[in-house]
Amino acid sequence: MVNAYLIFEAYLNADKVCIDKKWLADPINHKWYLTVKNQSAQTLYFKLFNAIPNWDFGTTLPGTDDKELGAVSAGASKNFLIDMVREVPAGEITDEGNLTLKAYTDAGYSNEIASADLYVTIDIADTENWTDVEIFDFNDGTAQGWTLYGFSVDSSRSVEAGGYSLRGSTELKDMYISRTISIPNCTKCFLSFFYVVYIDYDDRVQNLRIYADEDMVFQYPSKLPEHDYWDKISVDLSPYKGESKLIKIVIYDVSTNNSMWIDRIVIAGKD
Repeated sequence: MVNAYLIFEAYLNADKVCIDKKWLADPINHKWYLTVKNQSAQTLYFKLFNAIPNWDFGTTLPGTDDKELGAVSAGASKNFLIDMVREVPAGEITDEGNLTLKAYTDAGYSNEIASADLYVTIDIADTENWTDVEIFDFNDGTAQGWTLYGFSVDSSRSVEAGGYSLRGSTELKDMYISRTISIPNCTKCFLSFFYVVYIDYDDRVQNLRIYADEDMVFQYPSKLPEHDYWDKISVDLSPYKGESKLIKIVIYDVSTNNSMWIDRIVIAGKD
């Protein structure tokens, strides 16, 4: 077996995953992207093997421990959308383990020529019961200190019955919300929020990034998928514990008649 780096490169877009338990569906469905670059002079076929405890490939349980990804042409790069599934744990938990990516020269996955291990950490946390918690639910009908650009306080959708959220619906190319936040001086610090994406007719949809001052701490790896239900994003802010940071949630490449709602932003920390 030769050094995998001479054959291919692989990049996890979610090697440290944060999942918040508030109103979390059971089983948990998690999607992420794996980028594979074929550096060889021939088409290769890739297969992914899972050794992360409690997690399977797929969207329903039981899932599988291996996933055939298919071909990547010589010199090309390709993004693979990976679905993984797990039952909701009774309490907080950290799942750690490896994903092993193997390269084959044939579509039958019999002639393996290289492999690489990709380490993953998945934190499932009950952040709203942590020791230092700040919640922005907008249910008083105000922006609660957030600066809004292309967004407005809105009652058409809310993660809680009869509440408010922040709605972005504009022809501006980019829009954002921002607020200076005192990050808890704790070992673990999370930012989480709920969101809905609505697309009318244009296939140009929103891309999302989160910044702490000038540092990009989260980037959705592709266009946000449309869904008519509340989904959730959670981000690790532990590197900034005890600091005051301008948190900025930016939506890029917005097209006419598309909308997005953001609700129940939580900043939480604990030791």
